[in-house]
Amino acid sequence: MRAIIADLSQHRDLVTTWTAIAAIFMSLISIAVTLITMRMQRVHYRKSLLPIGNLSLGDYENKIFVLFRNDGVGPLIIDKVSIRKNGHQDEIGSALIELMPELPEGVNWTTFVKDIRGRAFATNREIYLLLFEGKLSDPKFVDSRQKIRSALSNLCVKIEYHSVYGEHLAAERRLDWFGRNVVTERIAPLV
Repeated sequence: MRAIIADLSQHRDLVTTWTAIAAIFMSLISIAVTLITMRMQRVHYRKSLLPIGNLSLGDYENKIFVLFRNDGVGPLIIDKVSIRKNGHQDEIGSALIELMPELPEGVNWTTFVKDIRGRAFATNREIYLLLFEGKLSDPKFVDSRQKIRSALSNLCVKIEYHSVYGEHLAAERRLDWFGRNVVTERIAPLV
């Protein structure tokens, strides 16, 4: 051991040089690890603030709706709403209300929206694209409900949006769910 210490004492300049080289090497490794960690952290932040747009449908006896909601953990900003017929690629509109049948006098939409481009939605925020409510005792409402179901059942809605980081996403849904109740109601014969 004394021989090694004596040898190192005689070659101090060589020891200083190698110590400096080792320090530079460790510094470069530290910088590389820092850069990799920063990149991983950035990816994590982007994923942890990812918005998830969800188109929900409601088809009840007294209520019909098409709803858009942000089910993600980050805000989203609407870029475009496009509506097309099922099975077709051509856009036929940008608002559901424009493609709905005329309602009889005394029957009104509960709510609807026309242009939602540019709107921002925080987490768990929602907007009805179309909402129609009424009483089952009103024959005008029941007739209008069937016409609305029929009109909606042939459509597909696509909402394109982006996150705060500029990632472009889309939510798309066919509205053929409304078609299951379009068949005219008949009373089954008693046997």
